[in-house]
Amino acid sequence: MNARLIKYALQELKFVTSPGSMKVIGDKIWYLLPRLAGLRSLQSIKTPWSLQLEPTNLCNLSCISCPSGRSKRKKGMMDFELFRKIADDAGKAGVKRIHLYLHGEPFLHPEIMEMIKYLVVKKLPVHVTTNGMFLTEEKSRELLDTGVTPADHILFSVLGYSKEIHELVMKGVKNEVVVANILKLVELRSEMNANGPIVETIFYTMPENRSDKKKYLDFWDGKVDHVRIFDQISNSFAAYKSGDEAGAARKRICLNIWERMTICWNGDVTLCSCDLDGDYVVGNLRESTLEQVWNSPRLVTYRSLHKNKRYGEIPLCACCDS
Repeated sequence: MNARLIKYALQELKFVTSPGSMKVIGDKIWYLLPRLAGLRSLQSIKTPWSLQLEPTNLCNLSCISCPSGRSKRKKGMMDFELFRKIADDAGKAGVKRIHLYLHGEPFLHPEIMEMIKYLVVKKLPVHVTTNGMFLTEEKSRELLDTGVTPADHILFSVLGYSKEIHELVMKGVKNEVVVANILKLVELRSEMNANGPIVETIFYTMPENRSDKKKYLDFWDGKVDHVRIFDQISNSFAAYKSGDEAGAARKRICLNIWERMTICWNGDVTLCSCDLDGDYVVGNLRESTLEQVWNSPRLVTYRSLHKNKRYGEIPLCACCDS
């Protein structure tokens, strides 16, 4: 893991082209170190360090590792006024990062580029995870024109190297389209002399794609800025409400409930990203401020239960392996 982190840091250095970009890298390190050291859960934090914001819970794919197809939550898209309220609130509260995705494909939202641009203007670093199907050359140019910097990341979930495995694991995807879209984005970034966003691919290892892992790494290493390989997926999330989700009892504190606020497209704030159906809503950002919800009695109680290792009293957390 340490070697991986060192390589990751070294790959970031190529984006240091000015004092401003050096500050961006420094801010990333400052953001990550407390989490890596396991310290953030011990702090009394009045606002979240990051938001996981859902532009939409609609998706064009049906991935075998994702339970979204079993979700009973109403489908929809976040309206821009609500998005702007949340972003403005985040800026005032000192939020350090916006993850602009949750349970859906963010590039299905018709105003996704306006959302990214709004966050860039407010100097709120944005991370977007996508399956890559909609990031055409036209959309890539539009993305690069938003003013993205090395503070901003676009992460492509590509769960296979070969066409056969990629399309098996991510049902509905077209391998050649995604690969071409990613390579074109990197090419255009150079052509347009844009110093950002950081481009990454992510691979979650599972039985169906394990044989592809080495070829995947060999292919993408050097073509994108970072290749992230995760050697396991969350089985409790993949099996969400399938009747097969029971696993080993949780034994460790979850840092996410100290670090990240999870926000659905309608403004509902849920306990975490594993709450696919919004069964653990702790507030709504149409009606309340970010700080009010973050310090709400219900969320404070959940943190207290975690701190005291009473995970079994929260059914969602009891056997979660995230």
